[in-house]
Amino acid sequence: MNRRRIGVYEPLAHMPWGAVHGVGAGLFGLAVPFVLIILANFFAPAWALALPGAICVLIGGLLMCGSVMLAGNESACRPQDYFRFARG
Repeated sequence: MNRRRIGVYEPLAHMPWGAVHGVGAGLFGLAVPFVLIILANFFAPAWALALPGAICVLIGGLLMCGSVMLAGNESACRPQDYFRFARG
């Protein structure tokens, strides 16, 4: 489902959940683990950097889920967003 198309993306795009979502999903959930896995393949034993990479994925997933849930609660408090989403 495209949240921007149906108009319920606003609470997730603004502070504080926009920053938490961007940093959590983008940085900790994707970029840092990718770099650590690449570095583990070339410079260090695989377990030395793969384990922190896996932990970063878990932290990123937790931050992403939490920010989406809390932004959803904020969106539910705004009637125009709630009814726009309910119409589908």
